[in-house]
Amino acid sequence: MSDAPHIDKAVFTDLDTLSHFWCFKRKAVAATVSRALSNYEQQVGTTVAELKLNHQQQLTHLETEQQAQLQHLNALHQHDMAQQKQVLTTQINALEAQRIEQNLRNERLVEKVAVLDETITNTQALLSQNQASLHVLEELKQQLDVAHQQLQQDYSQLHHDNLTLSERFALLQSILSAQPSQNAGLEAFRQLLHSDYAAFAAEESSLADEAGALLILQNVLADLEQLNTFPAASGKTVVGVAGGFSSGKSEFINSFIQDKSLKLATGINPVTVIPSFIVYAPDSRICGYAKNGGNVPLSSKLYKALSHDYLAAFGFDLRTVMPTISLQAPMDEALFEHICLVDTPGYNPGAINRTEAADRSTTLELLTQCSAMIWVIGLDPAGTIAQSDIEFIRQSAFTADDVYVVLNKADVKPQEDIEAIIETVADELLFAGIGYAGMTAYSSTRRTSYATKGCTLDAFLKKHNTRFNTTSAYEEKIDRVFSAYNKALQSDIDNIQLLRVRLKDLQFRTLADSGAKALKELQPVIEFFNPQMADEARLQKLIERSQQLSTAFRTALREAITLTQPGDIAQRSTAFTPSLNVLS
Repeated sequence: MSDAPHIDKAVFTDLDTLSHFWCFKRKAVAATVSRALSNYEQQVGTTVAELKLNHQQQLTHLETEQQAQLQHLNALHQHDMAQQKQVLTTQINALEAQRIEQNLRNERLVEKVAVLDETITNTQALLSQNQASLHVLEELKQQLDVAHQQLQQDYSQLHHDNLTLSERFALLQSILSAQPSQNAGLEAFRQLLHSDYAAFAAEESSLADEAGALLILQNVLADLEQLNTFPAASGKTVVGVAGGFSSGKSEFINSFIQDKSLKLATGINPVTVIPSFIVYAPDSRICGYAKNGGNVPLSSKLYKALSHDYLAAFGFDLRTVMPTISLQAPMDEALFEHICLVDTPGYNPGAINRTEAADRSTTLELLTQCSAMIWVIGLDPAGTIAQSDIEFIRQSAFTADDVYVVLNKADVKPQEDIEAIIETVADELLFAGIGYAGMTAYSSTRRTSYATKGCTLDAFLKKHNTRFNTTSAYEEKIDRVFSAYNKALQSDIDNIQLLRVRLKDLQFRTLADSGAKALKELQPVIEFFNPQMADEARLQKLIERSQQLSTAFRTALREAITLTQPGDIAQRSTAFTPSLNVLS
């Protein structure tokens, strides 16, 4: 412990100095101060002693608490150490057991590895022995694969032939069983032509061109039969689309069809075999027409399959039983509402195949039924008009206003070549004496005209996009026939009346000039002419009969046309859609 505090000596010095100011009281003051200081020093010493005692007691108490805490912590540490030692001992014992077990496993695995090594050695020996056998088996497998592939090809060919045969049989069955729509007017017209008119023509002999009259009536009957079969073409202007093989006629027509799923077949080889009639309609439909006028709805897949090769497989010309096909499709009404396009077979001047050779005569016959013609020339082979095309166009009876020339596939030529080709073709046609309404270089795939000479293609189509009165046109033909009969019969009656007048005049003159004897000698001559003069009444009845036939034909005609109007003909069959797995 440190010593007790004492009053600093400097304080007494200061007090001594201060006492000089209070000389009269310095002893009392000094004594008082000294006592006060002594008391203070005692209090301070007492306080310090108490503080030291308290500090010593606190230190002792703290040392006791710390000792107790150390003993408690030591006990806890000893307890934890005992527990950890017990856990570690247990783990060590478990690991030792695992080690022993693992050693046993290793010993067993070593034994197994030895066995496996022996097995591998034996297996390798067996594999070496079987290597040659495996090679032989692989060669055998290759041979079997080749044989299997050949069998699959043979099976596919047999399946294809069977499907194709089934399709052809089903198509022929549908065509041969198709029946035309019943039309009382058409039947009446046919009966009049084959019965009443035949009897009238056999009795009458005045008309010199009776064969021509019969041909006109037969053509009217044929037109009525076609109209009854395909009423959608009624009143439409027929425009033929003709040209050589691969000139792009079908693709040209396709460029106007708005239904992309309904397209005429196209290709390098001849594809248009059966003539197709294409008309505007809101909904798409394809029909094949039998020889008797019945129709068979066709699917677009089957229609595209009707190529030259497909028809050749029938063994006969399918056109003898199905001569035409019709397509109704949405097109531009402003151009095609009243037009019936005819896709004719391609003209091939060097055709040697029987089916292809028939295409020329078929095309010529179809063009005689058309009011106008669009001649298509493909620019991809040579880029000019062939002499065979010129000769073919010459055979047609169209006027210059009804012929239009399309230089198709113009997209394969540069613009400057196109203009030169147009001038060359125009000169060739001019030298050949062939007139035309217009000419255009056209791309069917792009639906674009690159250059035009004369009127445009749209203007040509709009000019012919007019509806005519079918009834009036046919009535005019009937009137022309029977007017010729009436005229010929009336001419015979007039000749008889003139002969009668002249014979009377001859009798009077003979009697006046030569007497009764000469008149008697003239009597054999008069008797010779009497049978001819007696025909006047019969001829008059024939004129009445002719007028009656004309009226009957006109009545039957009107009834036939009325019954062919849309909505009057019931649908009789469903679409013929055979399996086309091989063709699609």
